[in-house]
Amino acid sequence: MFDEPLSKESARDVQSSLGEKSLIQPRSNVAPPLVHGPALNQNISCKIGNYRFSDTNGAFQIRNNCPYNNANWSYQISSLLRDKITSNVSESGLVWYKAGVRHGKNAPHTVPANYHFHGTMSNVRNYETVTYGDQLSFRVLIAGRAGSAVLTIGGTVKMVP
Repeated sequence: MFDEPLSKESARDVQSSLGEKSLIQPRSNVAPPLVHGPALNQNISCKIGNYRFSDTNGAFQIRNNCPYNNANWSYQISSLLRDKITSNVSESGLVWYKAGVRHGKNAPHTVPANYHFHGTMSNVRNYETVTYGDQLSFRVLIAGRAGSAVLTIGGTVKMVP
C-alpha cells in the first residue's frame, strides 16, 4: 500500500518503472498480496534434496529431511525486489499445520532485506501433508512513491520417501 493514493497517471508511472517483471500491480492506494510457494500438494521426496520455487520476488526452498522427521526451508528475497526495499524486513515466523492442526511456529525476525530466511518444521513425517505460511513486511520506494508491502509465502506439500 502506498502512503498516499495514486492517480491513474502515477499508477502508470509506478507500473512503467517496474518494467516487464512487475512485482505488484499498482491500483490507487492498494497493492495485492504477493504470494509465493509450490503448487498445492507438491510431493517433496527425501530422495531429491532441495526443491526450489522462484519468481521475481524471490526463491523458496524446501527439503524433506527424512532421517530427522522434519522439513528444512529457506527463502531469499530477489535482488529485483531488494532494490525497492527501504527498510529492514519483519518476518512474522513461519507457521505450519498438519490435518488442519497448528504444529509449530518459527521465531519472528527483523533483519536486512538480504537476509537468508530459514527454519525447520519439526515432527514432519513421510505421507503427511503440511500447509505452511509466513509474512515478510517492509517499506518500499517505487517510482519515487513510498509505501508498505507484505510478501506472503505459503504452500501445501506432501512429504514422501
